[in-house]
Amino acid sequence: MLAPDTLLRERYRITYVVDQQPDGLVYRAFDSETTRRVLLCALSQPAAFALGDVGVLATQVVAARGPRLLALDNHFAHEDCYYLVCGDPEGHDLERVARGRGSPLPEAEVLGLVAQLCATVAQLHQHAPPLLLGDLRPSDLWSDDEQRLWLTPFALVRRSRLAGSPYCAPELTTAEDEPTPASDVYALGALCYQLLTGWAPPAAEQRAVGVPLNPPRTLNAHISALVERVVLRSLAPEPSQRYPQVHALHAALTSPQHSDGVSATSSPLTSPPPASPPPASPPLASPPPASPS
Repeated sequence: MLAPDTLLRERYRITYVVDQQPDGLVYRAFDSETTRRVLLCALSQPAAFALGDVGVLATQVVAARGPRLLALDNHFAHEDCYYLVCGDPEGHDLERVARGRGSPLPEAEVLGLVAQLCATVAQLHQHAPPLLLGDLRPSDLWSDDEQRLWLTPFALVRRSRLAGSPYCAPELTTAEDEPTPASDVYALGALCYQLLTGWAPPAAEQRAVGVPLNPPRTLNAHISALVERVVLRSLAPEPSQRYPQVHALHAALTSPQHSDGVSATSSPLTSPPPASPPPASPPLASPPPASPS
């Protein structure tokens, strides 16, 4: 871990750690060359050849664009890590914002936020070659001071996966398993579930040994039956049972059947007040199993 005030490559001055995971860290830093704040992701790599593989993928991501994607501005290897740099939206990561609210977000707000993200991910899937998320994490998503939702490019480069991640589809059991549009639908469905209920869904490993996926309306009675069906289909264990493409999930979330008329730009998050360097977020909890009837 880089200490605060460390100067990396005589350019990036570390401010503090935003997120710490076994496979890497995300820092806030200051870019002395452009005189702006940046997010800097350090991805630990097991061997020198892996650094080269990550570099190839990062080069592809540099060209990626999307309506709510933070551009990958720089990338480089240093010692046993590969570093990714993007602009800092100056807000808070999605997990911290959601926790600051203290309760599940209103349905219309969640649908607007997830629809924004669906539009971005669908565009990334059209990239040549296609760019996929795989294992989405709350620290990959940021709400800025103007209450817009942004996706960092880190998830598009990172190929390691956390054991027990609630956002990782069951078919992605190892780093060698390639993500697909259906696995990205699962990740987005898990995010939607967590924002609607205040709980992350059980990880695929937990569901495989019998931990039930509680229907969202058992955790938040204000969720509509239609939205519950959309979320549960997105979280189906078998890829063939989910929406086949992210744009199909997007269409379901923005269906005119929703009485609020949610669009891809409506109902932004309200961020909590700015704070001095926040502590690392605790791990997301999974909801308790539903009581037997």
